[in-house]
Amino acid sequence: MFKDVLRAMDFTLLSQIALILFFGVFVAVVIRTWMRPKRDMDKQSEIPLSDEPVEPREP
Repeated sequence: MFKDVLRAMDFTLLSQIALILFFGVFVAVVIRTWMRPKRDMDKQSEIPLSDEPVEPREP
């Protein structure tokens, strides 16, 4: 019975929703990255080469 239900379903709508959701999240991440202050981005870019421990960010 469960196989019959799955065979009868049309998954095109679900794939379109997943694509739109992925695209929306991707655009949100890109916009958030572009809106961050340059000072913060420069500080984070120095972390991999730093010998000093990194302090956690304050909320």
